[in-house]
Amino acid sequence: MSQTIKIHTQATIDFEKVYDFLQKSDKAVVGLGRSENMVYFYSNGYSTRGIDVSKENIGYEIRLPTLANVADYKLANNVVLFFKINVPGAVIVFDDNEVFTTNVFLTNNLKSYFKSDAELVYQLAMQHQTPITLFAAGNEYYIGRYVFSKIRMDEDGWELRLEALIQQVLYKLPNSESDNVLQIGQGDESKTAKLVTAHVSYILKKYDVLLFNKSKDSNHINDLLFLTNDTLNENLPTSWERIDDYTIIAPSLGWDVYSEYVKMMLPHHQNILF
Repeated sequence: MSQTIKIHTQATIDFEKVYDFLQKSDKAVVGLGRSENMVYFYSNGYSTRGIDVSKENIGYEIRLPTLANVADYKLANNVVLFFKINVPGAVIVFDDNEVFTTNVFLTNNLKSYFKSDAELVYQLAMQHQTPITLFAAGNEYYIGRYVFSKIRMDEDGWELRLEALIQQVLYKLPNSESDNVLQIGQGDESKTAKLVTAHVSYILKKYDVLLFNKSKDSNHINDLLFLTNDTLNENLPTSWERIDDYTIIAPSLGWDVYSEYVKMMLPHHQNILF
C-alpha cells in the first residue's frame, strides 16, 4: 500500500540540490518535475514505481505508491537523509510517529513491502476480474490474471519474477515507432483508438479499440477492422509477444502477413466506437 513520510519544516529546499544529492549514491536517478512544487524521482532501470517529493503546508511529503520496490524505498530514505543533513530542525514523521534514525525504512524490511503490495494487487485484480494499471518512469504496465499466471505465483520466488517483468516493461522493450493514439469523443464518453498499420513496429498498450486496415490504400472508417485488446490477446500474430496483461511487442508484419491476419480476424470485428 502507499506510504507517506511527512517532513515538518518552515525551510524551503531546492529540488535540484535534492537531485544532486540522490545522484551521489545512485547515478541512475532521474528527476521529473510534475509541477512547481512536486518532483517525481525514480531509478532508471530499477524502480517499479518511483517516489513523489512535494512542498506542502507542513513542509514536505515523500510519497511511495503501491508496489514500490527496494530501489524506491532507498530513494525515499536518501531524501530523508538529505533533509537531516541540510535542513536543521526538520522533524520527520512516519505513521504518526517522529522518526529519529536516518532510515525510515529498515533495509531488512524493504523486500517484504514489495511482496506484500503484490499480494494486494493480486487480490484486487482477482476480486474485480480486471488487470490493475500502474504508472512509473513515464510508462505504464498492467497486472492481472495473465501476469500472475506467467510469473507462476504458486512457486517460490514469484515476487522476484514479477519485479523483473515490470522492469522489462518499463525499461527493456524495443522502441515503438509510433505512440500516436486517437482520442474520439469528449469527457466520459471519449474512447482511445490505436491504428495499427502493416509497416510500423509498435509497443501496444491498452485501448478501447485497435484499428487495422482492410485495404492497402484507404483509412476510411468503413475500411477498418475494429478489435478489442482481449480479442487481440487471444489471437496474436505469431511474431508478436505479449509481455503483461495488455503490453505487446508488435514488430511490423509487412503487407502480405498483415492482410492475411486481417482477413482471419474479420469475424471478430466489433464496431464499438459508434
